Amino acid sequence: MQYNHHRSHACTLLCTALALAFGCAAAHAADVKISGSVITGLYFNKVEGADNGNLKMGGAGELPDDPHLMLTAREDLGNGWYTGAQLQNRFYPDSGTFRSNGYLFDAQSRLFVGNDQIEFSFGRMAGLTVAGRPYSVYGKTNANMTFASLGGIAPANIMFQPGDLSNAIAFSTNAQSGLFVRGVYSNGDSVNGTDTETTDDWSDRRHVAQFSTGWTGDHLKTAVVYSFEMPGNVKNADGTRPEALRKKNTHAVHLIASYDFGGPAVSGILYASQNEWRIGPVGDLSRIVGGNAVVSNSEEGLDNLAVFMSAKYPIGQHTISGSVGFLKSKWKGAETSVGHDEGTMTMAGLVYYYNFSKRTNFYGAASWSDGKKLLDGVDRFNQVLTAVGLLIILPPACMAKSSAGLELSAIFGLRGD
Repeated sequence: MQYNHHRSHACTLLCTALALAFGCAAAHAADVKISGSVITGLYFNKVEGADNGNLKMGGAGELPDDPHLMLTAREDLGNGWYTGAQLQNRFYPDSGTFRSNGYLFDAQSRLFVGNDQIEFSFGRMAGLTVAGRPYSVYGKTNANMTFASLGGIAPANIMFQPGDLSNAIAFSTNAQSGLFVRGVYSNGDSVNGTDTETTDDWSDRRHVAQFSTGWTGDHLKTAVVYSFEMPGNVKNADGTRPEALRKKNTHAVHLIASYDFGGPAVSGILYASQNEWRIGPVGDLSRIVGGNAVVSNSEEGLDNLAVFMSAKYPIGQHTISGSVGFLKSKWKGAETSVGHDEGTMTMAGLVYYYNFSKRTNFYGAASWSDGKKLLDGVDRFNQVLTAVGLLIILPPACMAKSSAGLELSAIFGLRGD
């Protein structure tokens, strides 16, 4: 509790410092804004073969999106250029605790600079094939029409999802429509709280790179994403290297398209990968293949093929959406202890939203997933789930605006604009 108490004070001091730094600048227009969302509800799931299900308040991965607070500071430098910083923290609304231990800003902590044509970012941020900020290609192309990150519903459950990337550099063109190009590279990230960028050699750290190009129009949006990951081989606590075979690099490709019919819309993703060391964001490969020894004694990982489709249909204040997905996995490493080296998983889900306003929504969701052979023994691939609750988007509140001095305001009420 004392640790959280100090982190709360640190967050308050940091917010105030940013507000003073950007708010007192008189030469150029600058502001500091706080925004975010609060999402809470009930979550129920029942794993195949279990006698009983589990009902609880929704936590990480059990809500349609991540509850968070985000601080954004931006300043106009003149001649069309700008700079700023973005700090984002995810939390559990049922307890008020931080989602990630050891991180004050677990989702984002980045500095950015750009102009009308291009933007560069430096720090910690999400990759391209997630729903998170700042450069999600899924978001740019409306690849997931359910707008929900729940199990059995989101494409990230079955496709390359590198998670939040530390020590990263990223760029994105800034055009709102037409051709776009985006990329991100992580120069090694943290493992179990250890900053591998300073404790391990470059060739032994985990590296992730993604590059995407696409086109967005009023109705049609398309993109291709190439992903690369070099698995880490970080040191043991005593400084020695793990006695394991060096794992081969991951290569993956997404082909994405969506079409908006002027309300109703559809999307699809085709996906293929070589030597993946996880499925989606969850590091449970040892459970899939039957033990850590199998993974340690393997140079090659999973070859995956996946298809994802989603659609939405808005009717007034109601939005009905759904998705289906199919995954085929083949393990190429050491012999598994589960009796199979291939498997499939099928998933399907529905999500309903009722919009009380532009910022307050009721949601209800249900999904089903079923794994076969290699993927039969993993709970997240063999379950039914339901979730209901409220989603409230906090409108951007200006904490500081430059001119002659500093203005602070806490505008957390809901607005209809």
